[in-house]
Amino acid sequence: MVIVSSMKERLTMQRPSGGANGRHPNRALVIVSHQSMIRKPNPGVQRLCRGMRRRMVFGRVYSTNIALKDRLEQIATRLWRAGIRQMDVFPYFLHEGFHVRVELPKRLMSIRKKYPALDVRQWPHLGCHPDLAELAADLLGVRD
Repeated sequence: MVIVSSMKERLTMQRPSGGANGRHPNRALVIVSHQSMIRKPNPGVQRLCRGMRRRMVFGRVYSTNIALKDRLEQIATRLWRAGIRQMDVFPYFLHEGFHVRVELPKRLMSIRKKYPALDVRQWPHLGCHPDLAELAADLLGVRD
């Protein structure tokens, strides 16, 4: 179990090394996004999932939104039954608000209690990435 006390520590966490070609067949990525009033899946999250699947780094890639209360546990159960032993949770959020600081960690703790041998890791949220300003500059066409 990974417990991270500060955002700086989360940003500098050492990524585990992969197997052959950097692949992690026993590791799954779960992208958690904000709830939406639109019933369709979030297109940005779906593109991210497809991109991560194409990279073939993770054995499995899933997405869910924070409003689907039982979905994370359902995914964890599916992973456990499939022999996956590490679940990397990427919060697709720009702000470190209630969902990132309180709700998501609470749900992940519940999963850890149910599956103690499943290594559940919450990674830093999207908004804290140091290159976010560079990405915004690219999108706005104002690169140096």
